[in-house]
Amino acid sequence: MMIDHRISWLICVLTVAVALVWSLGSAVWAADPDWIRSLRLSLLKDKYVLLSPEVYEALEDLNGIMDKDVVLWVASMYDPDSGGFYYARSAIGRPGFAADIESTSQALGFMRSHGMFNDMPAHIRQKLITFFQSRQDPVTGYFFDPQFGSNVSNAKRSRNLYQAVGALQSLGAEPLHPLPYSPQRQISRISLADLFAWLGYQRLGDLAPYRQISMAHPVPGGGVNIPTLPEYLRSAEALGQWLESLDWVNHPWSAGHNVSSARSEITQVGLLDVVYEFIEGIQNPETGLWGPGRTLEEVSAALKLSGYFS
Repeated sequence: MMIDHRISWLICVLTVAVALVWSLGSAVWAADPDWIRSLRLSLLKDKYVLLSPEVYEALEDLNGIMDKDVVLWVASMYDPDSGGFYYARSAIGRPGFAADIESTSQALGFMRSHGMFNDMPAHIRQKLITFFQSRQDPVTGYFFDPQFGSNVSNAKRSRNLYQAVGALQSLGAEPLHPLPYSPQRQISRISLADLFAWLGYQRLGDLAPYRQISMAHPVPGGGVNIPTLPEYLRSAEALGQWLESLDWVNHPWSAGHNVSSARSEITQVGLLDVVYEFIEGIQNPETGLWGPGRTLEEVSAALKLSGYFS
């Protein structure tokens, strides 16, 4: 269908343009709730020189899709028992499915952008706070959905972290436990017994067995001494090795997705410079993208990494 073709083409164009648009300081819509609520696309015409008539027409078509039925659909995803939102209507009431962190975070974003957030009833707000707080693991500080558990991909673990933290902040609440990168989780003093345990030994004699944990070295030049953080977030060297291990040639979108998802953690542990040096070093000088070509893979990788430059 023509509308689907135009919208697909629009996404490709906007993902490449988004970083440049923000850098030009003309992205007034992000700070203009009235514009977001009304979706009055006529405001774009004079402010965005990057929009061609074809893109503008596609946006007008998209504007026609956004009506009250969209709002009602989002509302129908709400789970009053957990206080969160489902991803799809087909999941409601089915065993193994439940409201999840990402969908609930997105629903909150929808409410904010459509001017409904400040009018949220107090009991709904509190249920949302409880929803996010109850999903934090006290041992690691990360947030996990019960239906998925903690054995999830690096990207999902990182996304759920910044989504839950951001949602709680917007709701005027805080996590119940220290976050994964919190200074409270730093190892500052080491007992002799702990040192031997770190080296792979266990306590001998009549003492209780000591649980072995991975070695977390103090790292010159950046990094943190937090054993519950993933290894690649603890030092500049480990992060560099992790970045190099991603497939930037065949799957640049996946690589960019992983790096983008970890941005808040990388920022918090003070290793942003490692990322900048790496992604600037592998950027394709001919296309300005990441990866060998100009396909949706490379464009999507640019979209993912644009967050580091905005």
